[in-house]
Amino acid sequence: MSIRAILDNTNIYSYDYDNEAWQALKNSHKDLKLIMPCCDSHAVPKTSKLNNYFFAHSKQGECTSAPETPEHLYLKTLIAKIALSEGWQVITEKQGKTSSGETWIADVFCTRGNAKLVFEVQWSTQTNDEFIRRSKKYKESGIRCAWIYRLRGNKEYFKHDFSFGKDVPVFGIRQNKETKSLSVPQFGVSIEEFILGMFKGRLKWLPSEGDQLTAKVRPESIRCWKCKKQTKIIKEVLFYKNDVFISARSFSDRNIRELILQNIKNSKLAKFGIGSIKKRYSKTVGSAYLSNGCYYCDSLMGNFFLMKNEGKLLNPIAEFDFICDQQLIKFDGDWFFGQERSKSFF
Repeated sequence: MSIRAILDNTNIYSYDYDNEAWQALKNSHKDLKLIMPCCDSHAVPKTSKLNNYFFAHSKQGECTSAPETPEHLYLKTLIAKIALSEGWQVITEKQGKTSSGETWIADVFCTRGNAKLVFEVQWSTQTNDEFIRRSKKYKESGIRCAWIYRLRGNKEYFKHDFSFGKDVPVFGIRQNKETKSLSVPQFGVSIEEFILGMFKGRLKWLPSEGDQLTAKVRPESIRCWKCKKQTKIIKEVLFYKNDVFISARSFSDRNIRELILQNIKNSKLAKFGIGSIKKRYSKTVGSAYLSNGCYYCDSLMGNFFLMKNEGKLLNPIAEFDFICDQQLIKFDGDWFFGQERSKSFF
């Protein structure tokens, strides 16, 4: 089964036909040199129960290509149509090889300029090892890939139940039992919106090494344990990629303290009533370390005060840009669709 066939040595696609033209092809195909792209078998135009047009083998013969469900055909057709509407060139059931000679067949192969993107629709069960193995083939071939994977029934999934990461992008889809519509529960959007968003660049893995990030320093107002005055300390740093919130990191993280000190002078912090960031000796720890201090008496305000959560969180008072360096600040990347982070459970 395929949505592509070869007519007189030229690729034709079932989704390019309207009802009248498809019916004419059905009536005349026996007199045409219409063959399947996977083998030399004659191609027969047919219509699925979901009203999608496709080509089938007149005789299966020795061809090893597996039959596809109506839903699989529907999704391939949907992806191809959206890709074309966004100015991409499309070949379905595209065959290729890696640099080491391993073969692959892509459900929907899309190109625009130097960009290459493959969509794989996985309606049947597939192991994580197989997701990884097949994804490596595309990576070795210099092609980005995305998996559209059917979730089973009403089972709740954890995003790490299947391969999850920048190099193995698997996105679950779920079918509504009543309406039969398909959605991507990781982001709470329809499959149509999700596919269109991918071609519009709304799906991103953040952050990636080398990304320019914005750090926003957020203080907290607390009472100094020694002088009893209300002072401000740095509670956390909020990280953004453009306007997309990535994560919040506590000042208790040594690398966070160093990052702040590298980018913001203590004189600037003082303008907001925040004590200097510097090394202070802690009897509890038994050594000196970079720490918050009281604006008024410079007493050490250690990690204990960061964990108490008894102060008043304030709006960010300063920000700076820096380049994401996983050796400096370790971020756990995640998929974002627009400003929406992938849900952990869906």
